[in-house]
Amino acid sequence: EWYHDAIMELLLVEGANVSSKYVSKALGISIGEAHSAIERLTRLDMIRVNSDKTCELAGHFTTITEKDRTSPALRALQRKLLELSAESVNEVPIELRDHSSITLSIRKKDLKDVKGEIKAFRRKLMAFLQREDGGKFDDVYCLSVSFFPLTKFYKKES
Repeated sequence: EWYHDAIMELLLVEGANVSSKYVSKALGISIGEAHSAIERLTRLDMIRVNSDKTCELAGHFTTITEKDRTSPALRALQRKLLELSAESVNEVPIELRDHSSITLSIRKKDLKDVKGEIKAFRRKLMAFLQREDGGKFDDVYCLSVSFFPLTKFYKKES
């Protein structure tokens, strides 16, 4: 579920705690979902819960996909993140989000390089946002970049 990564990032936000009620309210998920996710992350040793309900990451984790592979779970994750993005168009003030797109013609032979440029951009942005001199974290965001064909040329004629 998308909120596993969000919970781990939420723990880096100043004043955050790992109570199911806090996580539920912060992420807009049910208390049961928050509780199960916190237990799962703890059991997998991805987070450590202290007696005062503060928490720490056991390491730095990120969602990684193999270069040119996918799975039903990863496809479901991407669908859910796109749903959350679409919901934010109507629910989140414009000054707190960015939704932009560009439609362009491409050369398919450049696709591998385009994917590399997108990966480099994500890493550069992550390094900028997680720099040491940037102050304390105060929110959790999702960057979702999509690059896909609008044409149906990839479908084979039946």
